[in-house]
Amino acid sequence: MKNIWYATLAILLIISHLSLYQYAHDDAYIHFRIAQNWINFGSPLYNPDTPGVMTSSSPIWTLFLTILFLLFGTSLKTIAVANALISTATTFTWATFLKTIKPNLKISPNIVSLILLSGFLSSSITLMESPLALLFLGLALNHYLRRDPLAYLYFSLAAFTRYEFLVTLAVFSAYDLLVRRDKSFQILCTLGSALAVLLSFQMTIFGTLYPQALKAKKVVYDLSQTEVIKGFFHGLFSEAIATKYPWVTPAYAIVVFALAVCIILVKSDKVFSRMQAHRAALMLLFISTLLILTSYLLTKSLIFPWYYPLFLLPFITLGLISYQDSRSILSKALLFVLYTPLLAILIKDISACVGFKQNLSGFVTGARARQYVTIGQMINTRYPKATVLAPEIGGLGYGFKGKIIDAVGLASPEAVSYHPLAVPSERSSGLIGAIPPELVRDKDPDIIVSHDIFMQALSKTDLLKRYDHWQYSIFPLQDSALMNRSSLWGSRYLNVYIKK
Repeated sequence: MKNIWYATLAILLIISHLSLYQYAHDDAYIHFRIAQNWINFGSPLYNPDTPGVMTSSSPIWTLFLTILFLLFGTSLKTIAVANALISTATTFTWATFLKTIKPNLKISPNIVSLILLSGFLSSSITLMESPLALLFLGLALNHYLRRDPLAYLYFSLAAFTRYEFLVTLAVFSAYDLLVRRDKSFQILCTLGSALAVLLSFQMTIFGTLYPQALKAKKVVYDLSQTEVIKGFFHGLFSEAIATKYPWVTPAYAIVVFALAVCIILVKSDKVFSRMQAHRAALMLLFISTLLILTSYLLTKSLIFPWYYPLFLLPFITLGLISYQDSRSILSKALLFVLYTPLLAILIKDISACVGFKQNLSGFVTGARARQYVTIGQMINTRYPKATVLAPEIGGLGYGFKGKIIDAVGLASPEAVSYHPLAVPSERSSGLIGAIPPELVRDKDPDIIVSHDIFMQALSKTDLLKRYDHWQYSIFPLQDSALMNRSSLWGSRYLNVYIKK
């Protein structure tokens, strides 16, 4: 029956991914362009003429996409099917981990798999790398429970798919090598070999160990702690819900805090002590995941939608274990409340898969990226040799194959020196990666593409007088009609400036 269930789940996920793959996140297209350039030009660069610039923040995902494109062609449908199968495998792997720890779990296995899937389904449909990273982490945890040193190969692969899991790798390896000291030699050999191969691969292929995106974001964005926390809950509930029902965020925060006190801080030792054989794995998973989440908040990082699964799925798994072992009705109620937004998101995503695509968690951002792709294709047809400057380079760069100057600096290191822009005189918030006017003056691009919100400083100069101005809707018209909205972040138009 289990095989039938997962085969059915795989088929349903393939169908849903194929129906919604056009709503990939804008950042997903950055990886697609890099993989295509690797095939076409022999190096994984966003712009083939900028060697040594690692625009990708996921070397394993970039390699995976390149192999996928080589074998099956560059259609995004290929990635959609691959992510559907990866998500099925990820769900199975984490369910197996949970079953190993709690063989007599009272919740139906099918329900458990759907609860686990709720933690990362949206990032899978929007074609991000998070499900693959979580698959590697799940494989690592299953091997860890068997005391198999091969776990550290999978921990390493997870870390080079999403760098956040370097924290998980460090926590588990430090415990095994410094505290447990069991199979230390085998662990060192496996870990050392895996890291040596992966680091050599990254240095050989990308020429650096530090992605340009990490360098740029530290300079460009300047968030207050309040903005980080507000953004965190807006991302968890979706901006629409958090804005329409402002009481939801503080209420949920209070419940989560109470849950943390009652379940984790007060009862974690009692809960995990009933599973002595696996207690270390659970505590290490909890500690490393909490460190990842805390690092986002303390470093005032933008938490993008595809970051959430990296801590949600581990916390969901630990929560299911706590729910099973907790004898307190209050604790069970708190855990149920904790899962409520995730289940609501899952229901919305499922409804998107059966025809109501506007309910997809990432529909708004996906529709925006679709319009970027369309505009990029139009520019590529009419001005294939042009140099384009833009603050967002995903969908636009997938549609336009020529030279793009990234105004935020993720793909153009020289742009970083023009940041940060002042708040509020040059941009409305530290959340905004806006276009520096001096960058436009110095680079003199043929075409500028931007939403209104990223042009606050630029629009105050006379630089745009050199260009003819065209305006396009933020979203494709059919998507705008489905959402009944025509603006985003205060922007009504996608502006295209073409040099006279």
